[in-house]
Amino acid sequence: METNIIKTVKTDSSVTGITENYLNAVHSIIAKIKAKNYVIKINNQEVQADALADVTIDVSNLTHSGRKNMAKRIWAYNKRGNIRSMNFLFHVLGKLGVTPYKVKVDVSLKEQEIIKTREAYKKLKVEAETARVLYATTKGSFYK
Repeated sequence: METNIIKTVKTDSSVTGITENYLNAVHSIIAKIKAKNYVIKINNQEVQADALADVTIDVSNLTHSGRKNMAKRIWAYNKRGNIRSMNFLFHVLGKLGVTPYKVKVDVSLKEQEIIKTREAYKKLKVEAETARVLYATTKGSFYK
């Protein structure tokens, strides 16, 4: 019988460790934003990706559980690296009161346009299906 080995992940929850890991994560986020042309908003103002480097944190007043939560969010971003983990990291920073900025990363403008046209396509597809069903019931077995 095999035993499952539970893998534990050590995250540095000290003040200097969190600050250093946060800065590394921010540099990674900036590179990803530039590569994929994501839209970034700070306090509901659309800004360039480099402005994210100005978002500073102050973790000196956090409790140990707050520092652990931040370390967990930074680790989750480093593991996944998607928009959801970026936004959740900045959400936790705001909830813990570590930063006064409200940061949101959104998909690129081209992807937003694609999403809107996909929604319009799905709506038209449903209308076409209802028209087809109406045609089929009206026709019935007339031509058979």
